[in-house]
Amino acid sequence: MDAAVRRVVGRDPATFEYLGRTGNRELAYVRFVRSPEEAARQGRTQVYQAVARSAGKPARRRAEADQMALFDDLVEVVRADEADEDERASEEEGMA
Repeated sequence: MDAAVRRVVGRDPATFEYLGRTGNRELAYVRFVRSPEEAARQGRTQVYQAVARSAGKPARRRAEADQMALFDDLVEVVRADEADEDERASEEEGMA
């Protein structure tokens, strides 16, 4: 993750600054050097758009069939967890 953050910051150093971990600072963080909110009201949209372009965000892609299968698997796992919780609750009630 650190490498990805450094790449994004490196693409737009006028907007972002990466501050890594040091002996005094346990966590690294990204500082906004220039925030889109600092722009005049009329120019904010353009600044936000420029930030998105500098991040190199790819255009949205359609979900592949395999990705939808992953979602179905997630739903199945959540339902199984809920069933386990219900079973544990009923066992606890039976012991009380």
